[in-house]
Amino acid sequence: EGGGQGQGDSEVRGWEGRGRRGSQKDVVDHMMASVLAGTDHAVVTDRWSEDRWVERPLALNTVGMLKAASRELAMEPHYCMQVAEKLYTAGILTYPRTETTQYPASMDLSWAVSEHATHPKWGNWCQRLMNGEMQVPVQGHDVGDHPPITPVY
Repeated sequence: EGGGQGQGDSEVRGWEGRGRRGSQKDVVDHMMASVLAGTDHAVVTDRWSEDRWVERPLALNTVGMLKAASRELAMEPHYCMQVAEKLYTAGILTYPRTETTQYPASMDLSWAVSEHATHPKWGNWCQRLMNGEMQVPVQGHDVGDHPPITPVY
């Protein structure tokens, strides 16, 4: 056997979720399943890392909501708007048709974050924000139609 691999060793290169969009976790899960299929060990021959910088997002407008719903939830735009409109009419979400990406000066973001401090999924993050990690929102654009999309409290 060539390349210094012993019996049962597997090599996986650059699987990128061909045929579907996958998260980084999906890629790693697939790679690990491929490596471990029928073997009892694996040999890591190389690794790399890179620094990434992610900008803070603008306040959520309709286009941003549709993009996030497509990317994160695989929702079609029409269905996303149907759900958003139902959440709006139920009093859970602000009006979902807006191009504004600037929070109004009168909006108390600290209070809004504190309302989520006990949430089981993101409550810890909200508590960190409340304990000094909250920053001034990114300066967006107010087109004068409706405020950005937010939960209603």
